[in-house]
Amino acid sequence: MAFRLGLLGNSRDRVESKLALMERMAELDRAHPQLRRLVIQLLPHENRAIPRLEALFQWARRNLKFVADPPEIEYIARPIVTLWMGGGDCDDLATLAAAMLQAAGFQTRFALATRNGQTSHVYVEVLPSARLATSLAFDLTEPALGLRRVST
Repeated sequence: MAFRLGLLGNSRDRVESKLALMERMAELDRAHPQLRRLVIQLLPHENRAIPRLEALFQWARRNLKFVADPPEIEYIARPIVTLWMGGGDCDDLATLAAAMLQAAGFQTRFALATRNGQTSHVYVEVLPSARLATSLAFDLTEPALGLRRVST
């Protein structure tokens, strides 16, 4: 299932509504049996954060493709649909990444990148925890960003 949001817009309310929908979809699918099974298969046996994050990140980079939405239409797919399709745009990939990371026991949030004052990109940040000392960006669509420490 995917949600069609209609014509692109960049108003603050529209962006916040989109992020809320993405958060809800990640919460729904983080316990989906197919997604959870994949995450369990991908995780190394050791219970250290960085090797687990790297395993999820490398799998996603090898197996998922960036595919833009049709012109002037914004679709957001549920994570399980993005997984089944094998890719999506940055919001689809970020929502899938959040669901996979949450299924692996990490806390996440969505982060926005702007260009010329307009929201141009969304990715996931993995939040600090007992296993992780600092926030890490987990960006599947921008090769230069990838998996990296978030600067404060």
